[in-house]
Amino acid sequence: MNSSMVMRGVSAAGAAVSDVAGVGIGAPGTIDTAAGTVSSSPNLPGFQGAEDVPLGAMVAAGLDGAEVKLDNDVRVAILGEWKRGAGRGFRNLLGVWVGTGVGGGLIIDGKLFQGQGAAGEIGHTIVEPGGRVCSDGRKGHLEAYAGRGQMEAEARRRVKKGKKTDLFDIMERKGKTRLASGVWATALEKKDEMARELVDDAVWALATGLASVQNLLSLEAIIVGGGLVGGSLALAGCGTSLTNEPPAVSASGDTHSTTSMQFPIAKTDAEWQKQLTPEQYRVLREKGTEQAFTGEFWNTKAAGTYRCAACGEVLFVSDTKFDSGCGWPSFYQPAGTNVITEASDHSLGMVRTEVMCSKCGGHLGHVFEDGPQPTGLRYCINSLSLKFEQKKEEKK
Repeated sequence: MNSSMVMRGVSAAGAAVSDVAGVGIGAPGTIDTAAGTVSSSPNLPGFQGAEDVPLGAMVAAGLDGAEVKLDNDVRVAILGEWKRGAGRGFRNLLGVWVGTGVGGGLIIDGKLFQGQGAAGEIGHTIVEPGGRVCSDGRKGHLEAYAGRGQMEAEARRRVKKGKKTDLFDIMERKGKTRLASGVWATALEKKDEMARELVDDAVWALATGLASVQNLLSLEAIIVGGGLVGGSLALAGCGTSLTNEPPAVSASGDTHSTTSMQFPIAKTDAEWQKQLTPEQYRVLREKGTEQAFTGEFWNTKAAGTYRCAACGEVLFVSDTKFDSGCGWPSFYQPAGTNVITEASDHSLGMVRTEVMCSKCGGHLGHVFEDGPQPTGLRYCINSLSLKFEQKKEEKK
């Protein structure tokens, strides 16, 4: 990068170099704003080493002395969103960009908050102690699960172990050398199982990290952007808002207290996988979630009975179903007093009440205390956990 790029931009705008009062540059890596240098930028050729590169001076050299300001790309992005974009009007907000890595920036009390220089870098917060290895060699970071680079590394590790996926075939057909956002999006549309699992992990990790930050700082807004959010994570249910339910977590980081429970119907994972569709298995057995407003029964108004999709147990009846506006089927009470089992769920940095089928232990969703009378409860249930039997019309 040098002043010639800036000059081409100025020329394209119909202006002259003498018209340029200043240049602002956002770059990934370690930035010394006072010296105008960049180093340790893993995805910028020529800037990957630990040695400082005087990028500010390089650009200023051909611009007749115009001032050049250099800062971290994510901090520049959050300033832009705060001043001119989605963050306008807020004094306290977090911006998170999900791409090759995961970066963040903070606005606190109407000012960019840098702390000792790296405040807001949410990508290196821990979401699963002892979890996957991150790009910096440490374990369990958010970026290890939601950064595109580490997602690709995990996919390659699984392929080496014999797991099947179309991700790399799609990459080659698209003429890419890495698993770009469009590759992930195409794989999800084709219902690639590995892609779905890895993107679910990314959504879970992102939701966990954001919930923890919100609990700590009580921000007015969180802005999430970047290439992955606009593509594959949006398809998975993460974009302008996060789902109310977390995808499944691995055994080493399970935050549901249901692992020791026993139920009348007990099957092995292999037996459940044979019986259920991959989508049903992800929700019922791995405690995943479907995207809001996409389930089969979220807007069903017909009279009938809702059974467990895994074992057939009667769980809810249509008389107790109501429109909660959340995008999932909602009921104010179960069909009987013993058909639902509850458990404490500490995922997403909060405490909620998980609900399961009492007969087979299948994950259904959660129950909240914001429903209508007579119970005041809202059972928020995944359509994939249910089978619906419509009531037959009685002959007159």
